[in-house]
Amino acid sequence: MKSKLLILSALLSLFSCVADEVASTGDIAGVVKDRTTSETLQGCLVSLTPSGKSTSTGTDGRYEFRDLEPENYSLEFSKEGYNAEKKSVAVVAGRSATADVMLSKKEVTLALRLSEESLDFGDLESSRELFLSVDDAQSVNVSVKSNASWLHVSPESGVVTKSGLKLTVLVDRDGLSENDYSSSLTISSSLGSITVPVMMKVADASAPEVKIAGDFYEITETSFKIDGLILKTGGSPITSYGHCWAEKPEPTINDSKTNLGGTSEVGEYTSTANKGLATGKTYYVRAYAENKHGVGYSESVQITLTKIEKAKVETLDAAEVKNTSAKLVGKITDRGGGEITECGFYYGKTKDTQSKYQMQEVKNDFILNLTELEEGTTYYYKAYAVNAKGESCGQTLTFTTKKEETENLPWDGTTAKSFGGGSGTFIDPYLIETPRQLAYIESSGKTSAYYKLVNDIDLNNMPWNPIPAFSGHFDGNGKAILNLKVTRFKDNAGLFEKVSGEVKSLTIKGVSINLTTTKTVGALTASCSGKVTNCHVIMTGDSQLVGAECVGALVGTASNGTEIEGCTVSSGTGQMYIKGNTDIGGIVGRFTGNGYQETISIKNCMVRASIGGQNNVGGIIGNISAYMSGANISNTGFVGDLTGASCCGGIIGTMSGYSGANLKVITSCMANANITNSEGNAGGLIGYVSSARYNVISSYAIVNFTLGTTSGVGGLIGNQYDPYNSNGPHTIECCYAVPESNTDAASVGGIIGRAEEGRVSMEDVYTSSSYLTIFTRDLKDNYCYTKCNGSWLMYYMQGSGSEYLSNWNFSNTFTATATIDGEKQSVTCPRLSWESSSSAARGKRYSGRR
Repeated sequence: MKSKLLILSALLSLFSCVADEVASTGDIAGVVKDRTTSETLQGCLVSLTPSGKSTSTGTDGRYEFRDLEPENYSLEFSKEGYNAEKKSVAVVAGRSATADVMLSKKEVTLALRLSEESLDFGDLESSRELFLSVDDAQSVNVSVKSNASWLHVSPESGVVTKSGLKLTVLVDRDGLSENDYSSSLTISSSLGSITVPVMMKVADASAPEVKIAGDFYEITETSFKIDGLILKTGGSPITSYGHCWAEKPEPTINDSKTNLGGTSEVGEYTSTANKGLATGKTYYVRAYAENKHGVGYSESVQITLTKIEKAKVETLDAAEVKNTSAKLVGKITDRGGGEITECGFYYGKTKDTQSKYQMQEVKNDFILNLTELEEGTTYYYKAYAVNAKGESCGQTLTFTTKKEETENLPWDGTTAKSFGGGSGTFIDPYLIETPRQLAYIESSGKTSAYYKLVNDIDLNNMPWNPIPAFSGHFDGNGKAILNLKVTRFKDNAGLFEKVSGEVKSLTIKGVSINLTTTKTVGALTASCSGKVTNCHVIMTGDSQLVGAECVGALVGTASNGTEIEGCTVSSGTGQMYIKGNTDIGGIVGRFTGNGYQETISIKNCMVRASIGGQNNVGGIIGNISAYMSGANISNTGFVGDLTGASCCGGIIGTMSGYSGANLKVITSCMANANITNSEGNAGGLIGYVSSARYNVISSYAIVNFTLGTTSGVGGLIGNQYDPYNSNGPHTIECCYAVPESNTDAASVGGIIGRAEEGRVSMEDVYTSSSYLTIFTRDLKDNYCYTKCNGSWLMYYMQGSGSEYLSNWNFSNTFTATATIDGEKQSVTCPRLSWESSSSAARGKRYSGRR
């Protein structure tokens, strides 16, 4: 009995193990059907993730995955012509999950296609074929309608399949008069309608019409080529056509000719005349075409076959020689009376072993770009050209490629033989990569070309010879020229002597020009009548810009047409970086103009610097000596120190003109300056005005005067002198000034220090000074407010209703200190719209700190 129990226990244990093993996996099964018809789909691929298994549905649309570990699975179903579907299924041990799916057919867009978009029968063709087709295997019924009685099509209806449908289109010219005809075929189907334009000509029975098409070419001593054009066939097939020639004015087909056979088409053709021709003879040539109605001729053209000599070719200096590349330059100076059929170069490492390179295009001036050359290697080369008399060559020249190790050495003052690339045009400017290439502009004489700076260039404080009379275009490309030094004791010192073209996007950092007897000095250019845009001068370390007169940090002297925009000047602390005897300016030293239409424009510029001189010292321009000319300065500011004996101004030192002169206009400008002046004529914006008509609009000055005298000192204008009283009224509108001085504040005019024999129109003008001005004549339209302390200035300005209030930003303010009635008081001041919150030295007087 005990043994039977043991056997039973063992069997139960065995069955228990089998049951556990079956329960550890599960299955997935399902059916795939068409969503529209509900028919089962055979051959649908079913992919299982993450197991990586896949299977396909059978004829009954069923699929199955067995013995899967319990987890979440993703099924993807795909079949050609159907949109793919995905489904998530959870497998449970011991169970079979069902995942049926319905697939939707992809939408198919049918398009009816034509073999020709239009049909042109010309004046001879009567039958053309047109093929219709569709992209899909499905068929499309079409009908075709002719829209003219002379136009027929067969068949007029049919079925278009993927293999296509051929239509035969016929035109009938019987009974039609000579003319150009046009109509169309309309092809209609369930896919829409298509219109096919049809053109046809009807010509009266006549000889063909032809013309000469172009000049003679590929001329030799005894041959030439010329083109012709068949304009009309004359209503019948052409049996022969070409050109005929003779020594008489009107050659015929009975003379020498080419015969290119028959044709039924109009269009161009080419004849090669090489029979019966002699050197030195003059021939008349006509195009011709013949049909059964006769021969049509063109007008006559004349050619004289001259004796051909060998061409003359010149080898020029290689350009843009670099470490592993160079450009060879050749020039055909005389074609020898014939066509050049080939040109190019021979080049190699020795004079006797040179490879030949033929240019793809024949030009009088040709250039070959060589690459993959060896560094530091001398190459021999010569240009060649070929005409009917044979090959001719220019002289053999050499060039030597550079060595890499010499590229980064400091500049030693030498000049390159070529530029870093380019051809000097607008789309392909000369590239300046090194100081030696920059110096090459002067020695090359190519001062009217286009240039682009591609690297920062360090001139290494080597003596620089200014680039003369530059009328080209120099793109600094946002790069900098460092350590500019000019030592020659000769007038016109700077990077350029004169700019009448354009210089843009260039920074000059570190300037060493100390020439106490030299006139006309500017870091960028000594003189200018061109355009300067987004250029910057940065004075650092031991930088200095010193000259006898006409000294400008950017431009020494400017003349008619000068435009300066978006430029800045900045200097370090502790010394006067920009100085001279007379006419000294932060942007321009002196502007000179004599004609009524002459003018200078300075806008969107900023100067932060210490500037000094004897006379005519200005934060922007030292002296405007333009008797009949105009000047426009706008959106421009100065922050810094000005020192001079006489005629010092935060924007302009001295401004002169005469009766009838054009306006000098200052608009939306600011000065935050410390002005040290020993002899008078000092102003926050303009130091001295002599008979020049001016407008000062929406501008301000925060100025601290250190004075040796109080003659002609004002918050905006120092001294205005107009003895002829014919240029006024001068205008000051929507402006303010906050002046301070080391003398009694009442001795400094709040707006104008002194006005002699002149009329001034003021409107909405404000000052913190208790004293307005000293006048020998009455002030006209006096809308000037004094003793503006606290927020009064803001209050009066905002309430003025001036048309120029939009030039101000009353939410961007700073506080200045002024002496009013003997007490130090604060004045809340608005900035101009273009200013940042730091442009007025954060509301404090300039201290020289940066």
